[in-house]
Amino acid sequence: MKENKNEKYELIKKEMPTISKIISTFPEAIQEKAYNTLINTLLGTNLTVGTNAQLNLEGTINQDISLITEKGPNGKFQFNDIDLKAKNRSDAVLRLVCIAVRAYEKVMGELRVSKKTIINPLMKKWGFIAGSDRRAFANIRGLHNEGDNYFLDIPAKQQADKYIEDVLNPEIKGFWNPSIRTRKKGVKQTKTKSK
Repeated sequence: MKENKNEKYELIKKEMPTISKIISTFPEAIQEKAYNTLINTLLGTNLTVGTNAQLNLEGTINQDISLITEKGPNGKFQFNDIDLKAKNRSDAVLRLVCIAVRAYEKVMGELRVSKKTIINPLMKKWGFIAGSDRRAFANIRGLHNEGDNYFLDIPAKQQADKYIEDVLNPEIKGFWNPSIRTRKKGVKQTKTKSK
């Protein structure tokens, strides 16, 4: 048994430069999955990866996400109306942004998402324009920016993948409904006196 583990270790060590070279050809958003696929293939059979394998891997990853978002005919990012499976409005903001950024990575193959052209219009479309919505956006853990471009760190990507799984799971029900509006605080209705 120990001999078998040593053989596998030596095999991985020997093939690692080739695996690293292959992995670098994938978009960063799917490199981890590609790495796992290659290692599993290496340990199970011979390492044979080419263009078709890359296309199949990307197709598998994007297959489920197409229910949430897709690249439109004009090449632009399109986000479908979905049940975010959120608990409340702040959770809905968190889920919308994380799902959108992660889906953008997977569909468009880019790690950075423009707040001006993608995130802000999407939040406005969903009606997230209140100050509390902006605070919820600012407090998203793992969401970082470089100027106008936003990206998720690794733990936030894993959480976003969980949110995507929730959205795709018909057995999970959300408690928040987009038609629910927040009540404005401090606004009193006054009656006018008739003369």
